[in-house]
Amino acid sequence: MSYKSVWDFGRQGRTNYSVHALGEYPSKIRPLIFHHLVARFSAEQDRILDPFSGSGTLAVEAKLQGRHSVSVDINANAIQMIKEKLNCLTPSRMVAAYDELIDDLRKEEFGLDAKRDKYQLTRIGKEITKYQKIIARIQDRDDALVATQHTARVGDARQLDWQDETFDAIVTDIPYGDMIRYSDLTDDLSTIEKYESFLHEIHKAFNEMVRVLKKGKYLIVFVADNRIGASRRIIPIHADVIQFFLAQKMDLFDLLIWRYYRSGAFRPFGKQPFQTMGAHSYILVFYRPTGEEKYKKNTTPRYRQQVAAKAASVNARLDLF
Repeated sequence: MSYKSVWDFGRQGRTNYSVHALGEYPSKIRPLIFHHLVARFSAEQDRILDPFSGSGTLAVEAKLQGRHSVSVDINANAIQMIKEKLNCLTPSRMVAAYDELIDDLRKEEFGLDAKRDKYQLTRIGKEITKYQKIIARIQDRDDALVATQHTARVGDARQLDWQDETFDAIVTDIPYGDMIRYSDLTDDLSTIEKYESFLHEIHKAFNEMVRVLKKGKYLIVFVADNRIGASRRIIPIHADVIQFFLAQKMDLFDLLIWRYYRSGAFRPFGKQPFQTMGAHSYILVFYRPTGEEKYKKNTTPRYRQQVAAKAASVNARLDLF
């Protein structure tokens, strides 16, 4: 698990593993990303919501990690896919999923230098040990890790049927305007062509997400900006999402950038100066305050103190001239 603000898992490892590979769906986020977010921002037996669930990546990761999940999507085909994946994810296939993750870590470990890559080797060793312990728990069929409940239903994220402060976490990949159309359904927000209208409607969903999230918990949103080569401009969707949640008194806890890899060659848009093709998505992490937080500035890191001291020394010498 990386604690850097840019997540780049390269091309190594599997794009999909276990039941994640079942079915086809447009613009699927690499499951390993959801895997780390579920581990970091929720705990076992937590109830996690994905109001734009798509093919169910969050639901599968929740089951693998002993969390309860609720998946909502406007598309009945997506909900059916989620149910099939969850039904296929038996304890034996859960063990197989972790075996695949361990195998990828072993491949990553191969060729690393004991001195130069000490940190990476330590991280890999800890992750393998953690997965081995989880496998042992799954094989004990009475363990709470395999006794989780999962709901997948057709619904509209703008009208969630749950009471206030129901969920311990929300993780979702929202529509990016009409950049990727997920269906031709009337109520599918990805079919709204006018960006201002899209914002108006998705804000209704955001209000619902804040309402059903418990205080002191986290809301994670995947989003990418829309690069319109024909008009030579970018629609900064991620910035609009941030501004909305800040206005709802949510804290922007973290901003991660996921560097992804396309198949095929990259090409610039339009004429010089060229507009580049997007190769990253934003992972926006919001926190719903309890009202009891005590905010304070960071302690000045030692290296900054050293830089400041050197700058003062240089300025003192310059004053002599």
